[in-house]
Amino acid sequence: MESDFSYGFIAFRVKGTKPELLFLRRREGFLDVPKGHLENGESQMQAALREMREETGLVPNEIIKGFRMKAEYSMGRDIGKKAKHILLYLCRISGEPSVSSEHSGFEWLSEEEMRRSDESFVGNAKEGLMEAFEYIRRNQAIEKINSEYSRLPKSTPDWSLSRNFVPGTGNLLAGVMLVGQAPGAEEDRSGVPFVGRSGKLLDRLISIAGLVREELYITSVVQFFPPKNRLPSREETALCLPYLRRQIEVIKPRVIVTLGALSSYSLVGVERIALNHGVPVIQDGITYFPSLHPAAGIRFKKNVALLEKDFKDLGKLIG
Repeated sequence: MESDFSYGFIAFRVKGTKPELLFLRRREGFLDVPKGHLENGESQMQAALREMREETGLVPNEIIKGFRMKAEYSMGRDIGKKAKHILLYLCRISGEPSVSSEHSGFEWLSEEEMRRSDESFVGNAKEGLMEAFEYIRRNQAIEKINSEYSRLPKSTPDWSLSRNFVPGTGNLLAGVMLVGQAPGAEEDRSGVPFVGRSGKLLDRLISIAGLVREELYITSVVQFFPPKNRLPSREETALCLPYLRRQIEVIKPRVIVTLGALSSYSLVGVERIALNHGVPVIQDGITYFPSLHPAAGIRFKKNVALLEKDFKDLGKLIG
């Protein structure tokens, strides 16, 4: 069966306090989103942006990080049958679209309107599209928490951490969350967790577990760099931990991997991580999986084998 790949956007606006998704009505009768094929060496994102411009006359005001929706369906019959593969990003837009000639019009639909609708959506991918509403809610909640968290240096008289905020990144619908200790110097510069040497090792461990980084949510207990990579103090940890707990409440992961002693003790009370790593702990409906911090594998090569075994076991746990 021939395969066909398309890339596009689920576009939304917020009307009052409620998000509405933009749908383009195809002349064949179903509701579609701006999407199309790669052209002239484009990246997937570049193709999605071009299709947005060509099919709606609009450009995103904001591309929402971490969201990816994949859909698959088939078209045609027998010999001419095609397997359609779609990858959609999420973006906020403003203004009214000017639709291309391949569409007969457009509609803005709220979550309630979509639930009530018996229309056909993008290859019968209605349920996947509905996830966009939940993602928008979670993104708004995380942005509020991070806005408050990032102002901690200004409101704390004895602040001695970096003033650069390094929030978590990844999929806000993630079933698995990874929580480290605190950003390092490279993370402090980039504003992204786990991008240095520990991050490269973590990427390999994630692969060993059979996971994909883009589908996880990765963060730290303390989301500011402790100069000279020192351990965050008890006072600093106590100041930052409530924000992490609020982030966890928004993301609702099924499994949290606690990387290192500080994360494992702060979140689930695990002591002596060298003896208790790889042993799951269930609390409040969440399975916590304590492991060594990847930095332990950078400092002492013998720890790499222990980390690899932990992540193999993590893969089995997740199934």
